[in-house]
Amino acid sequence: NVTAGNGNTPATTTATVAASPGGDGCLRGDWQLVTMDYVSTFAACLPATTQRFENASTAADPMSIQSQAQKAALNASVVGVDTVERLVSNLLTDVFTARYVLVVGIIISTLVAYALLMLLEKNAFRFNAAVLTGAFCVAGFLAMALSAATFISLDTFDFFVINNLDKRLTTAALVYTVVPVLGCGVAAVAALIVVYAVVWRKSLGTAAVFLDQASAVLADTRLLLHIPGLTLLPLVTVIAYTGIVAIYASAFASDRDRGEPEAGWRAVYRGACLLHLAIAAWATLIIVLVVRCLVSVHVCAWYWAREPRGPKLVDVTLWWSLKRVFRYHLGSLLLLAVLMPVLYPARLLRRFLCLLLATSPSSTSWLLACRPGAVCQIALHGVSLRKAAFGAHQLKRRNADIVGQCLGVSWGALAAGSVFTIGVTVTAVVFMLHAFLPDDVYLAIVPALVAAAAAAVINAVFFTAYTEAIDSILQCFCEDLERNDGSALRPYYMPAGLRQMVLERIRVPPD
Repeated sequence: NVTAGNGNTPATTTATVAASPGGDGCLRGDWQLVTMDYVSTFAACLPATTQRFENASTAADPMSIQSQAQKAALNASVVGVDTVERLVSNLLTDVFTARYVLVVGIIISTLVAYALLMLLEKNAFRFNAAVLTGAFCVAGFLAMALSAATFISLDTFDFFVINNLDKRLTTAALVYTVVPVLGCGVAAVAALIVVYAVVWRKSLGTAAVFLDQASAVLADTRLLLHIPGLTLLPLVTVIAYTGIVAIYASAFASDRDRGEPEAGWRAVYRGACLLHLAIAAWATLIIVLVVRCLVSVHVCAWYWAREPRGPKLVDVTLWWSLKRVFRYHLGSLLLLAVLMPVLYPARLLRRFLCLLLATSPSSTSWLLACRPGAVCQIALHGVSLRKAAFGAHQLKRRNADIVGQCLGVSWGALAAGSVFTIGVTVTAVVFMLHAFLPDDVYLAIVPALVAAAAAAVINAVFFTAYTEAIDSILQCFCEDLERNDGSALRPYYMPAGLRQMVLERIRVPPD
């Protein structure tokens, strides 16, 4: 017999419900309260702890038989309420309970991302040193905190992660298994940062030059002011849509007034949730690609204008680039947003097979060509998605030495900045939960993951312009090298500092 509720509205499963826990409804047994969701419990009638079994073998342990009987009775009792739908409802409740802590976490992530942006704008070398050191320290701390119980005699959940879930429930068993694995994943991120800093240490200066050049471009085109505001509102709209859908779908699935949904309705609910998540992910990708195309239009106009560039960029306004993107390039960007997530698993498999078989990737492979780098070719040449994808892919393959030391290292520094922002935000949120809501939140991992997602979005708002600016500068630079030779008849368009850095450190031009 089971009764369940959320503290306000009682609910029942298909099992018979006693008048009240502890009453006469549980004959020859004990009522045991089991933590389930919200601030409530459900009461399960289990075999009494003092009950003896007349058919027990004399060699068997009566208490062992007793515990097995209790476990079997509990499993039979919770079958109607220990569901995925109820789990989602509980997770959303934890997020609602920690809403003020999350607001503070969002403010912290915004301040951290803005501080990193200002540091990058002033000095890219110091930015690289700060984000690499900070990202490694924060990731290492989170990895030790999450995986402590696996390696040393320390209760991870009391030390770092609030976990008030009942261990007899499926959810709790899953959490106790996943959290150490999550810590190992964070440890892998910290290890990657160390490998990146060691392997590419000689190229960090090149990355700093590229990042400084991107800062100069974004400052000349005034995109550092426009892009964050232009990106924030659409992304917040998508997040709000996703949250509203999740709340109403969860309420429908765990509607206690109508009892537990039938199996068919559960399938409808889960399918609808997956569909809405796919729509939200597609919309987010479209926003990112449109913003990247806007940045690429400005960067290409800046690059292919000879010095002095400032007066020649007066007519390249944000409104002009918006009209151009939506009038000529939106169809290609929409198709790219559909193909990228669909082809991504196949591309990973293709790269793994090439690595395993020690073969070179094909320059005509659509799987390898359909990537965000096509946005620059779309903005520069106004070609179709197919031509743009293969153009960017083959251009980077022909200039693999420059791409490897400039693009990869620069993106690695920006990725380390994202790890640092997310790590600081998650650490702050978890400590605030311990300080202010230790008994009100059932699982601190859930608000922490929401804070991490919010920090990632905020970091993307501030640094998406840099990501595309670096890629566009690099592609324009490679095309400039292939079209021109630096002579009086065909002089380079590239800035003098960038030309000196690349041609002296990476590629020596032919005589």
